[in-house]
Amino acid sequence: MGKLMVHPYLQPIRLEAWVPKRGCAAGRNTSLPRGQRFAHGMCDSERGRWRVLGALVLTLGSFLILGANLQDPRSLRLPALSASLTAVDAPAGYEGEEEVASNVSVNVSAPEKPLGRPKLIFVNCIEDGKAVRTGKWKNKGLVCPRGACNFTVRTKDLEKADAVVFNALWMSPLSKPPSRKRRGQVWVYSFHFESPTLHTRARGVTGALSKNMDLTMTFQPSSDIFRPFYRLVRHSDPEAYVGFKADGAYAKGKKYLLLWFVGNCGAKGRMSLFKDIQKILGDKVHMFGRCGKKSPCKGNRDTPCNVELMSQYKFYAAFENSRCQGYVTEKFFRGLRWGMVPLALGGLGRKDYERILPGTSFLHVDDFRSVQDLAKELLAIDADDARYNRFHDWRAELRVSGQGEAQEAAYCELCEALHQGDQQKLHPPKRSFGSNLESWMFQSCAKDVPRWAA
Repeated sequence: MGKLMVHPYLQPIRLEAWVPKRGCAAGRNTSLPRGQRFAHGMCDSERGRWRVLGALVLTLGSFLILGANLQDPRSLRLPALSASLTAVDAPAGYEGEEEVASNVSVNVSAPEKPLGRPKLIFVNCIEDGKAVRTGKWKNKGLVCPRGACNFTVRTKDLEKADAVVFNALWMSPLSKPPSRKRRGQVWVYSFHFESPTLHTRARGVTGALSKNMDLTMTFQPSSDIFRPFYRLVRHSDPEAYVGFKADGAYAKGKKYLLLWFVGNCGAKGRMSLFKDIQKILGDKVHMFGRCGKKSPCKGNRDTPCNVELMSQYKFYAAFENSRCQGYVTEKFFRGLRWGMVPLALGGLGRKDYERILPGTSFLHVDDFRSVQDLAKELLAIDADDARYNRFHDWRAELRVSGQGEAQEAAYCELCEALHQGDQQKLHPPKRSFGSNLESWMFQSCAKDVPRWAA
């Protein structure tokens, strides 16, 4: 089936169109439609031109207002802006009610057309529900370029919600699926964000949801709405982000090869692999945490001590505790965030990672024929600074998003699909998971060991 379209401001980067940027115009793929070019980021000078244009539009609007009949309040609204303002009024019965994310704030520069009244999404998930109860969605909803949505976690709102998102891992406030589904309501399946192999308790809930489920919103590549843990997004100021070096000398000052922070010692496949690498490379490889040596730094990994520690390593062991299709966690992005190159062991192979970032920015264990070949390659890269530096070319244009940005991107995709109202996409006759949601989710894993290349 065709994927639901995500709006251009939040969509994952089209990696085939990416080239390193040098200056404002260089690297811009002008063959893309104009809206797609905006999705790939604007330079500061471009933003300046658009601010000037915006000011001119507002000035014109003020002249029109001055000419209006001031005795009639309705005459104070410009037609296009009036439509946008109407779009963000909360539906009747929701304004000011506790635990309903309404009073949507307007970003008049973002929407591409009048939004229409906000849709209501019932969030049945402890984690995502936090944004509704106490977080960013408590007193406002989500405004996307092609639609706005409010959120609720109140069970009395279930019947009137346009969509319901069920997370089989963290079901709340409903601990069990409802016995009936309102006609026309869209049910969405989430599994954010754990390994199916380690959370089999969610199998029963998944099986019970299967019959009435319409869409999937998970890390699985075949999901209707792809929701990775993080995304890469474009930026206009690379120097504002940790890990970027203006001179491109990323190898400089890195005297060690491979680092791993690990606290779960139970995944034997990845532990065995790391120890085999360590035997070959010796003191160039270090493991810190519960399963290795005590870290020289205290506190979380954002402290100056930890930043300095990680800056001495070229690669980070992004070894997942399970190998499931699309399952790529913060372990992988940790290396990217702090200026290292990930050495991945996870997913069902390299392709799961290339959905998220350029294939030239990391290594995957499955690329090699043996642990000896892997160690040999690491040493070869260590001896070639220019080759190592090329792993970081993406940093000139891209950055790792926050988890909240990835969350909003997924929910915006759902929100816009609700506004578009295409019933063939909202209630597809051929569902992304086939006929059995449980099998689709729980039979997508392999052993947590390398699949050495032939």
